[in-house]
Amino acid sequence: MKPEPLLSIIIPAYQEAMGLVEAVNTIRSHADALCAVEYIVVDDGSTDATWQVIENLTATQPSVRGVRLSRNFGKEAAITAGLKTANGDVVVSIDADLQHPPELIPEMFKLWKSGAKVVNTVKQTRENEGLIKAGLTRCYFKLFHWLAGIDIGNAADFKLLDREVVDCLIALPERERFYRGLVAWVGFEQKTVLFDVAPRKVGNSNWSSTKLLRLALDSIVSFSTTPMHLMTFLGAGFGLMALFLSVRTFSLWLTANAVPGFTTVILLLIIVGSILMTGLGIIGIYVAKIYDEVKRRPDFIVREQTQFRQGLPDNDRNQTAQSEPDPQSVPSPTQEVVR
Repeated sequence: MKPEPLLSIIIPAYQEAMGLVEAVNTIRSHADALCAVEYIVVDDGSTDATWQVIENLTATQPSVRGVRLSRNFGKEAAITAGLKTANGDVVVSIDADLQHPPELIPEMFKLWKSGAKVVNTVKQTRENEGLIKAGLTRCYFKLFHWLAGIDIGNAADFKLLDREVVDCLIALPERERFYRGLVAWVGFEQKTVLFDVAPRKVGNSNWSSTKLLRLALDSIVSFSTTPMHLMTFLGAGFGLMALFLSVRTFSLWLTANAVPGFTTVILLLIIVGSILMTGLGIIGIYVAKIYDEVKRRPDFIVREQTQFRQGLPDNDRNQTAQSEPDPQSVPSPTQEVVR
């Protein structure tokens, strides 16, 4: 008889002390009846009482497990920490602000049982984000598709992943990760569920315009070299234009009809100088990313974890995970866990 699957639900949290208990309880009310479930709440270096709330949750709810990062590494790193901690046959990532509707989890789980390896959730509307932000977001998704050749649509980080997909994501060597892009890149059988973004019940979003812009830039650089190719074509185009102007200027000089003044020359110098500076900036961004990758620093550092107190299903993978470890490979209680 096939054992009951284990569902791991990853909840990245940053400065969510006020609403975290309600979020976990709401998610549990929709997921607990599906199968055995473990809840992994990742504290991404919060400076409020988020970790204390997580410790209280793990003390009173055996299926909840806490992971505390040593500082704020960002949401992408927090999700990666959750993926590397999860034991489940199927994994769901969902935000702690309840803007992702937990009531979709049973539908996503049903699609997984019917054969889907990935279930994406796609935002139907962005009414809560404002016209300017919603418009810029749509432009970004179209630009990403054009530059990277990967269509992430209007997908959110609220996803369901089969264990096979999770293992593929964990095995990827890059440090700079764009979760939505990587899930689309790995492929497999993918299904989509539509949803409307709910307003935040507590607090304000921690995503500033600067953070969103940086995420957009990092995601494009991580998945596409098209900007560098565009600069090559642009440089070639200006080279041809310069050749044409040189021939024309020389012919005018031969006929004694040369145009006096340096206005044209100055304008051309400004245009070419701007293009060169832009090109150097784009190259610099890629060089900086390469520098970050070759340093081989970890995606995140785990400061501490709470113990998982609920028994896992008796399947082969979890038996292997729970087998007697090598004493030399076990870190001391005070040792930080680096991933």
